[in-house]
Amino acid sequence: MLTEYTHLRSAITRPATWLLTTGLGAWAWLVLGTPMLTAAAGVLALWLTLLAIIDLKTMTLPDILTYSGLVLGLVLAPLTGLSSWLGSLVGAAVGFLLFATLFFATIKLSGKPGLGFGDVKLLAMLGAWVEAMGIPLILLIAALTAALVLGARTLFGHTSRKHPLPFGPFLALGGWLALLYGDPLWQSLHNMLN
Repeated sequence: MLTEYTHLRSAITRPATWLLTTGLGAWAWLVLGTPMLTAAAGVLALWLTLLAIIDLKTMTLPDILTYSGLVLGLVLAPLTGLSSWLGSLVGAAVGFLLFATLFFATIKLSGKPGLGFGDVKLLAMLGAWVEAMGIPLILLIAALTAALVLGARTLFGHTSRKHPLPFGPFLALGGWLALLYGDPLWQSLHNMLN
């Protein structure tokens, strides 16, 4: 637990954290346009930035951030109109159950987890913010961007088992885009498939 606080303190004091969070907050203001929605999105931006930075550095997602982000999502998203109370609760449950099932299934099938349990908690947190309908979009964005980065790393010879690719930053990106552009992205996907 002490290590989590050390990593959190290190991430909070980085100028990159505050530059990225400020940029994401400005982006949210441009898309959402109201102070309440922008403030809620700004809180999520800070949490996602911290989680991504820590995961990139340590391959862990601190419980203090995932659990508090989950609680904030369950409270702030409904209060600001980003989701409903029931939608936030169901989204958190679906996100948790989906990745927890994958986590335990991969252990059962291969003897080792296919993802970290921090990713399970992060998807539950994001589900609280974007509801259950946002989860497939988060996973699609995360999988596509992770595949692109992994492909680029392989192309340039930077892939090895000693340096695995953390999935948390890609989930964070997917969650952010689902929050800001969920409906238009779903509509675009629907139009492309029809």
